[in-house]
Amino acid sequence: MKNLRLNEFVFIGIIGATVFILGYILLPFMQMMALPESRGVIVAPVYGTAVTLVLYKTQKKGVISLLGFLIGMMLSMFSIIML
Repeated sequence: MKNLRLNEFVFIGIIGATVFILGYILLPFMQMMALPESRGVIVAPVYGTAVTLVLYKTQKKGVISLLGFLIGMMLSMFSIIML
């Protein structure tokens, strides 16, 4: 992560914010699912696309960890259990 440039950090932040917003928009659809285990099926394409975009754009080590940490910190605002 030493050689990441500022525009790559900004891109990772934008992708993280987009995933967060899309997850919030998809929340009503996830609540309609009968089985709680199947709720991940709705958001899996969003997260998968975000990871693929970040990997394709930056192609450097540590970007997935940075994206995961960013999304985890945003999601931790909703649940103390996640901290």
